Amino acid sequence: MTSAPARSSPSPGAPAPRAQIDRLVEAALAGGPEKSAARLVRSGQEAYAIRALSARAASRTLDLMYYAWEDCALGRSLAAEALAAADRGVRVRMLIDDFATAGVDAALLALQAHPRIEVRRHNPLRLRGAVGRLAELLLRFAHLNHRMHNKAWIVDGRLAIVGGRNIGERYFEAGGDVANFRDLDIAVLGAAAEQAEAIFESYWTSPVVACSRGLSETPERIGRARAAMLAATQDRSVRAALELCADDGLEGLVAGARLRRSDGVEVVADPPGKWRGQLRPGRRDRSAWIVTRLTQLIGGARREIRLVSPYFVPGRRFSRLLTRKARAGTRVEIVTNSLAATDVVVVHGGYMRYRRRLLRGGVRLRELRADAGEDADRSVFGSSGASLHTKASLFDGRRGFVGSFNLDPRSASVNTEMGVLFDDAALAADLAAEIDRLAAPRSSWDVRLEGAALVWRAGDAVCRAEPESTWRQRLTARLVGWLPIEQEL
Repeated sequence: MTSAPARSSPSPGAPAPRAQIDRLVEAALAGGPEKSAARLVRSGQEAYAIRALSARAASRTLDLMYYAWEDCALGRSLAAEALAAADRGVRVRMLIDDFATAGVDAALLALQAHPRIEVRRHNPLRLRGAVGRLAELLLRFAHLNHRMHNKAWIVDGRLAIVGGRNIGERYFEAGGDVANFRDLDIAVLGAAAEQAEAIFESYWTSPVVACSRGLSETPERIGRARAAMLAATQDRSVRAALELCADDGLEGLVAGARLRRSDGVEVVADPPGKWRGQLRPGRRDRSAWIVTRLTQLIGGARREIRLVSPYFVPGRRFSRLLTRKARAGTRVEIVTNSLAATDVVVVHGGYMRYRRRLLRGGVRLRELRADAGEDADRSVFGSSGASLHTKASLFDGRRGFVGSFNLDPRSASVNTEMGVLFDDAALAADLAAEIDRLAAPRSSWDVRLEGAALVWRAGDAVCRAEPESTWRQRLTARLVGWLPIEQEL
């Protein structure tokens, strides 16, 4: 990928041309009093295209914050878009959680070598390599157990994509023969994007973040990593995603018919030092934590609570809250993974122990089918199966949340999380339609109690054991359910 050609300077006294992102935001918000706008980003190819095209439109800054950035064709191609933006003079900052960086040090150093790119790592490990990582986890587990699960792609401080997707092929439904994630982002413009930028800045300057200068790789490996980034822009999956969205362009993808102008949109995140409070009992202030905000919304809901979480381990206290709401007449529905669909069997073991008490208390459970990836409308790339990765909540058909927060102890008090809270009927209707798709019989099992037995139903299909699962999955999940490790799930 080559640098963009130099542009001629405007004549003296002429107004400076408006950057594309600025023009897009101003056009989207024109004619109304609202200072923010938002739209859900459902399909994987749209989610990829918005990131790639917005990086090409960046004129000032590109700030990227992710738990995982995988070394795959789509991951390399988005890294190449960051390189191209830096070549044009854009300041690029990348903040990556260090736990998921195994095998990508050369790529991080290839990016860091650019004079306008800086890469920092959250809660960095001191040792590299598989053996070093294992040794450090054993010796410093209490410190390294706390990770940054946030996900944000912020362009010029005026457009941000926040949600559940990490950077990797499975998150954009391009995983080929492996099960792809059903995921969800939300794009925000204007004042809400400025909130995302402020959150990024608070993490970037946090003492729990370190620069990448301590990494060590050979010049040959760094060179190969950079070459792989540039070559990935010609990958079939990458070209297919961009070609599918070529007619819409960035304006159509971001500011099309599904854009909702609203001042009831707020980007929120846990404080960067949240985990440090866990190491200092008695000093924790949970008022700014996402778990506190969501618990308040659940407690205040009157008619309906719809929760989507791939990893659902409610614990006793949260289970009591949900069943109390259900018995008071609130419709409570949970959409999560089935055992066959989950990518983390041990977490399913933590969930299994609460199913019967939730069902007895009137909570409705939907578990994503492992064959839900056969729905052709989900992706042009195709998939042999599906695994839920969407994290979203909807309350009384108006208030909602889309982000990185799972309904489990790890998201509640161990990791930092990020997302978008909204109070807007149009956005709520869009989210309700997505939850309806996930909960429909072609996508999910309806889990019921018939007598003392659990039964899974989907249309005419009926299962009386964990559907589509193997005996190894069932045994592992059952054993984990007996272990006292719930707080780590």
